[in-house]
Amino acid sequence: MELYIIDAIGAFFKDYNNEIINWSKIPFENLEKDEKVDKEKFRQIREDFSIFINTISKMGYNAISIDDVAHLADFEFYPANLREKISIYQDEYDQLFKIAYEHKLKVFVNTDIMFYNEAIDAHTKGKHSKIISLLSQAFRQVLNRFSVDGIIVRIGESDGTDVKGDFLSRLTIKTPEQARRYIESLIPIFEESGKYLIFRTWTIGAYKIGDLIWNKRTYDKAFENVQSDRLIVSMKYGDTDFFDYLNLNPLFFHGNHKKIIELQTRREREGSAINLYYVGWQYEEYYKKLKDLKTLVGISVWCQTGGWSRWRDITFLTYNKIILVNG
Repeated sequence: MELYIIDAIGAFFKDYNNEIINWSKIPFENLEKDEKVDKEKFRQIREDFSIFINTISKMGYNAISIDDVAHLADFEFYPANLREKISIYQDEYDQLFKIAYEHKLKVFVNTDIMFYNEAIDAHTKGKHSKIISLLSQAFRQVLNRFSVDGIIVRIGESDGTDVKGDFLSRLTIKTPEQARRYIESLIPIFEESGKYLIFRTWTIGAYKIGDLIWNKRTYDKAFENVQSDRLIVSMKYGDTDFFDYLNLNPLFFHGNHKKIIELQTRREREGSAINLYYVGWQYEEYYKKLKDLKTLVGISVWCQTGGWSRWRDITFLTYNKIILVNG
């Protein structure tokens, strides 16, 4: 396999003091102070990020995923204060990406389709053609500005109501036909640049695209006529969320697109690793079934990403002392 991806968002949560933490996305509002990017906080993030990167590179990972496109792409129609913040985020991420590149790691930047604010709403007016055009410009900026290796797209879930900041995502693609239109419009950017568009099939069951993760007909409507060496379809191991005893998703063996399997090491339903629940046996069974599959090109591991919890451990950066009491 080509890609061993692990999420690299943990360092951004180090001093996040919410009672319940939403681990699904970097809390960008916590990286700012008085409406400006907190450069001192990013100094600490760089230190922790270096520890994380050094650790995972020794384990055999060769790529990271990190949030997010919205905070790295600038547009003239944005308010001046937002453009100033994005410029600083770009400079800070330059330093983070340099750390990853020094360890010979590939970098993939996450995004939802689609992120919004008042300026974007006014610019796109909810029209798919304008949204696609904006995304195309944003993707080109990120791919060229940072020389990253690709972009990971989530279409089936939006930001929670607790997410604050300059950008909030909303469900935008509602049918498989719309998904195909977006993919067909965006994929030339990746073919021209030699980078990868990693398209996730995870959805929360909303609209006609809601069964993309398991329905062959929906999958075919979205992907069948899109043939590109630059497209990778990313799927959770089962046909639902990260639960136990799930059969391997049969769509791994359907179609001829490159695929990635998503795994989670810090599953929220087992206390985000506070409960000592070993997933290795389960994942080994999936490996046995997939090891000869030519279209499988990698894994994408969630070591920090997940849902809401009170647990505060940061992978490879903090840990809780666990005391086992007999009886």
